[in-house]
Amino acid sequence: MFCKKCGKERNIISWLTAKSCPKSEKDTILLKGCNTEDEWDDGVFDFNAVLEKEEAEQYRILREGNIELLDFYFNNLYRDSYYAKFYIESLREIIRNVPEYRDYIIKEILKQDDRPISLFKENQWAVLDYHILELLDENYSESTNKKEISEYIINKQKSVRSKTKKKSKELVKKYGLKN
Repeated sequence: MFCKKCGKERNIISWLTAKSCPKSEKDTILLKGCNTEDEWDDGVFDFNAVLEKEEAEQYRILREGNIELLDFYFNNLYRDSYYAKFYIESLREIIRNVPEYRDYIIKEILKQDDRPISLFKENQWAVLDYHILELLDENYSESTNKKEISEYIINKQKSVRSKTKKKSKELVKKYGLKN
């Protein structure tokens, strides 16, 4: 897809976040629900239907044992603080739809040593930790990694972000974890 204003080729995410494209045109296209330049003018494109179809295809690929999609999320999780939340949300959806990857995903998320130190500010890490805590809360009872999850939850009680700290304390109380 090519942007009409700047002429650069972009996918929908890079186009919506590009600084060289006027915001008013982006809003118009978002309201129309269009994805490609040809469809921008028609306004008949059903963006949600395409997303549902793509998600169903991703889940089918995962069920067949191809974990390249998971590798993509894990490789990019700590690169951009803005998209990290969306990657965690996507991983939550994968766990809901393909539960056999639950332990693999949780194990990869809890690898603290793989976190690059200088990319995020401390508060950005705390925001990401909050979303990880929500994912862990949803999957604690079904997971086999309860010891690692418990350690992670307990460690986040000293977070710099009050919302993360509160969520951690709530989970400690909920699951009866000991410091």
